[in-house]
Amino acid sequence: MEEKRVDLDVERQKKIILEVVDRLSKIHGDMYYNSTSDIAFLVKEFIKNDASISSTDRLLVADLSTRDIALRLSIR
Repeated sequence: MEEKRVDLDVERQKKIILEVVDRLSKIHGDMYYNSTSDIAFLVKEFIKNDASISSTDRLLVADLSTRDIALRLSIR
């Protein structure tokens, strides 16, 4: 049961991260050319500083490191 919850959390985290990437790509049109680690850093900063992310979503992804974010970006 716990494993299923963790899997669901990871899927939700990936969805949140991809939504943030979509928002960032509208701001930074050249993101396509950035490395995954650079994008992960931008995502981490956006999550930390943007007030428009719901508190529930923020709690789910706030403790992720840039490496965790990069890993979730690479797994589709």
